[in-house]
Amino acid sequence: MGTLWQDFRYGARVLAHAPGFTAIAVLTLALAFVANSVIFSCVDAILLRPLPVHDPGQLVRVFTKINPSRGKDVVGDSSYLDYLDLQKQSNTFAALAFYERRGAVLVTEDERILLAANVVSGNYFTLLGVQAHRGRLFTEEDVQAASAQRLVVISYGLWQRRFGGDPKIAGQQIRLSSGFFTIAGVAPREFRGLDLGFSPDIWMPITSWPGVRDEMGDRGSRSLEMIGYFRPGRRMNEAQAELETIGRQLASAYPKTNADRTLTVKSEIESRRTGATALLGSVLFVVAGMILLIATANVAGLLLVRAERRHKEIAVRIALGAGRIRLVRQALTEGLLLAALGAAAASLLAVWIIHLIPGLMPTMEIPLGFDFRFDARVLGFTVGVSLLAVLLFGLVPALRTSKVNLTEDLKERAAPFGHGTRRVSLRDIVVAGQVGMSLLLLIVAGLLVRTTWKAQSMDPGFSTKQNMLLLDVSPGMWGYDSNRTRQLYSQILTQVGTLPGVERASLVQRVPLSPSGGGATRSVFIPGMELSPGEDGVAVHYTVTGPQYFETMGTRILRGRAFTDQDASSGPGVALVNETFARRYWPGRSPLGQHMLIGGRQGRDCEIIGVVQDGKYIDITEAPSPYLFLPLSQVMAYDLTLLVKTAGDPRVLIPTIRQELRAVDKNISATTVLTLAEHMRFALFSQRTSAMLVGGLGLLGLFLATVGLYGVVSYSMNRRIHEFGVRLALGAERRDILKLVLGRGLRLALIGVVFGFAAAIAATRLLAGLLYGVSATDPLTFAGVGLLLIMVLLIASYIPARRATRVDPVVALRCE
Repeated sequence: MGTLWQDFRYGARVLAHAPGFTAIAVLTLALAFVANSVIFSCVDAILLRPLPVHDPGQLVRVFTKINPSRGKDVVGDSSYLDYLDLQKQSNTFAALAFYERRGAVLVTEDERILLAANVVSGNYFTLLGVQAHRGRLFTEEDVQAASAQRLVVISYGLWQRRFGGDPKIAGQQIRLSSGFFTIAGVAPREFRGLDLGFSPDIWMPITSWPGVRDEMGDRGSRSLEMIGYFRPGRRMNEAQAELETIGRQLASAYPKTNADRTLTVKSEIESRRTGATALLGSVLFVVAGMILLIATANVAGLLLVRAERRHKEIAVRIALGAGRIRLVRQALTEGLLLAALGAAAASLLAVWIIHLIPGLMPTMEIPLGFDFRFDARVLGFTVGVSLLAVLLFGLVPALRTSKVNLTEDLKERAAPFGHGTRRVSLRDIVVAGQVGMSLLLLIVAGLLVRTTWKAQSMDPGFSTKQNMLLLDVSPGMWGYDSNRTRQLYSQILTQVGTLPGVERASLVQRVPLSPSGGGATRSVFIPGMELSPGEDGVAVHYTVTGPQYFETMGTRILRGRAFTDQDASSGPGVALVNETFARRYWPGRSPLGQHMLIGGRQGRDCEIIGVVQDGKYIDITEAPSPYLFLPLSQVMAYDLTLLVKTAGDPRVLIPTIRQELRAVDKNISATTVLTLAEHMRFALFSQRTSAMLVGGLGLLGLFLATVGLYGVVSYSMNRRIHEFGVRLALGAERRDILKLVLGRGLRLALIGVVFGFAAAIAATRLLAGLLYGVSATDPLTFAGVGLLLIMVLLIASYIPARRATRVDPVVALRCE
């Protein structure tokens, strides 16, 4: 240990005597470490971190699987009656619970505050093993007695924000839109529910929520997320087999609601690692790893240069009796000190950057519930990355350092003529690899940037450039019946539509590209349609629209007409469909005047009165799919979005519109208010974020590779000053020296570019799930990035090459 301590002290003195080298190496490592730490923090919060519940590794989710006979792995939520049947029939699960995402309104004297709510089973907290921070959490026994006491549990965040951390909060009453509730307790600070991006403010039993209670008897109403734990000794494959059996029994017993559906199970952590989010997380991890490789290659190159400059020192130490193992250990100790300094700097930067991440999230009335933090897991990852970096950048230079020739290295000598002209050296390989990895990073970033640009310039089926406000209005939260709700909607449109500065107003159940833009479906049966045995129709995404919806949104009606006042609730059923719907079910024919049954074979007959242009309803990357529009006059919806098209800045009218809503009914308030521009920023958030993150990392990689190439060319030029002096003394032109040095840098850059293109062609095909409107081998991106990289690297090579042309032959030959 004394010898090890001696190595550390000597290494610290060596680094202190070379402040320029130390600063560059530490900065390079810090940039790579902070990129890895921040990316790990984000990926950990979304994909890796265990939930703060009892035995999180054993928690599983149960889904309803749709169309299993067609080979489609489409999973969705479950119904309350299916949950009860599964509880009774299952022998694999020790316990099951459920929850459902909802919204609630906290009512105060002065305002209405939108809250994120979870409606849960009575055993929800008991199953998860969550303990109250204040008061208590309700149990199954409380739910059974819910008629005597309506209980809610509030989150730690809401307790702090709205109640000032009142220690006597338990037992107090609050008023929500559906009545008065008693606060049973406060959930622990670390518990934010079970959904990524949705952090509940309150939890309440299902029996206390009127809207959900009405749906409990409808087996076809599927909105519950089921969770559970296995019995001891039971495994995933046993549970899956049992669920498939129960699913078949339910399909046989209830063909109208359960035909072509079964049940499936996934571990909680596995259910997070699917889809585009998991793919983006994997891409970011790979990109961050490549940044680490580029940075460590830079530091390795610096250490190789220092090793050559310290050859005499090392030779003296060997002559005095130092063994090779001791020399390697000393070199690794210096590398460990560099890594430790880089990790310390990176940790400070990462804490600051991670703290800024929530500010990059899109504006929402209910904040996205991602818990980004610099904790022990992130710190441990940073330390692990730094130790890995020591091996990556320190081992090879350390081994090279210990190889010396005492006879030659103890002599004072100039570099021999032609030194540095070897065709391939270790530093050359390192730099070429850096250039190749940088090219790959920039191509990935370029593809994602092109995707974002394509997404912003796409036609989503409505006009995105107009001035518009989107305000959520929910009379259903106050328990109004259908007649009163329709009356309120009519008054709202009349009052708001006549305000100065308002050009048009309408209502819609689901705004395209919103989180719930295509969440609900209706079973549709078309006469003559071929269905599987037991099927009642096909599931089609739909929305309910108010008067002048298509004119307000700027959606083109290609054939037929829009809904009018003549389409009354007592009249014949009508509907509009999009182009894909019309082509799929009436190919080669006009759909106008055709009929279909909404709600299955026994549903309401509706006539197709119009065809609208295709649009994007759920996500910008979705393929064209059938979509159905139903009139508000015939289909009741209790939660709608008010669309207000304005002549000028829409935000100026927000106070006036809120006042008009309260004038219509004191309980009606816009719980969420967004401009259309803000709505589109949220819709494009995933693409913009991925392009920004990967683009930033790509530029960081380019910077590091440029520094690496500059260092190699500059070092090579310095080692060959004697040679350049001889050449100039013998009559060589300075432009010949320029070509000689510049050619070396260009040669390394081209080798790296070729390697990078080959790697990019193979790797970018894995990005298909993140791309929209651009192919994985887009020639414009490949060519543009390649030219950009070569230009930057030429500049990096030109600077030392230009300096080489100014060599004075007398000075260069003076050592002779």
